[in-house]
Amino acid sequence: LIELPALRNRIRSVDPTFFGWFICLACYPPFNDFTMRWLPWQSSDFPQFHSDLLHFTLNISVLIALGIFSWSSIALGFKASNLTNRGIVTHGPYTFVRHPAYAAKNFAWWLGALPLLGTTLAAGQWQAFAYSLLALFGWTAIYALRAVTEERHLRLLDNGYAEYAQKVRWRFVPGVW
Repeated sequence: LIELPALRNRIRSVDPTFFGWFICLACYPPFNDFTMRWLPWQSSDFPQFHSDLLHFTLNISVLIALGIFSWSSIALGFKASNLTNRGIVTHGPYTFVRHPAYAAKNFAWWLGALPLLGTTLAAGQWQAFAYSLLALFGWTAIYALRAVTEERHLRLLDNGYAEYAQKVRWRFVPGVW
């Protein structure tokens, strides 16, 4: 159904590299079980903070990040695909950054990990703190590598991605990176 000609959504290419497949599959079952053994999950979907103001502010920020993630997913529509090129999406949040879903997801994860990081730091549990940070940085690195491998794949064809990347300069955060 997704391949209907009326949707102009045919697969133009499939990522030809081992690394592209490896880094993508590391995020999905059953392969992410192995990834989770090395980078155990450190984040909460609803982080709890002692300060009411901090709790409210950071949980609203998590909701906004998840809203941006949802908006990004909806904007992709039928072009959403791992490891295949179904065309370039340039509307919605993709007008501002090239990987808004990855950026929003990672931002929500970091906010969700703040209570654990704060607790381990306050308790002087340096190993637990360092391991939690390592896991968060590891997952962030995986998604940064996904963006890089996806962009490399999308640039293989003359499909307008290079022009889009020149127009939308930022991968994740406008004005930063």
